[in-house]
Amino acid sequence: MTPDVIDGARTPRAERNAEAATTKRQAGRTIPDGKVVFQARGARYRLQLTAPDDQKLPDGRILKGKQAKVAIFDEYFLTLDEKKDAEKIQMIRDHQDFGLDFWDFSSTLARIQERRVEEAVKTFQDADPDSKKAILAALAASTDDDFKVPGAAKAGDKK
Repeated sequence: MTPDVIDGARTPRAERNAEAATTKRQAGRTIPDGKVVFQARGARYRLQLTAPDDQKLPDGRILKGKQAKVAIFDEYFLTLDEKKDAEKIQMIRDHQDFGLDFWDFSSTLARIQERRVEEAVKTFQDADPDSKKAILAALAASTDDDFKVPGAAKAGDKK
């Protein structure tokens, strides 16, 4: 007995798997131009950047301070615009917990890319000659989103 498929809810598993197999995977997470991305230890990390004081008036009344500036990470990440949020970015970078509880994600991306390159070089160096030829052929057929092979012609390039 097969379950009924409700129209519009989901496609059958075979179609989803076929679509996933043909969809090109991204090389990794990237940071859009003009944006700064921070990563935190907690999924919903909340960072209070300012603590405005209350003002006491001469007659004894208290005026509440302005609203505090906060940065709330969503799913471990906070994306800010370099121009609009320049002051907030600077406050985050100057915070005492910067580098401990939260950090600039671009440094993490750089480390990940370095590891990818090191692992690819090690795999290539450890391979036998026939495997090296196959790896070079696969890299030559790949796009620039992956690794660039100096001197290797890309698939479809004219000599």
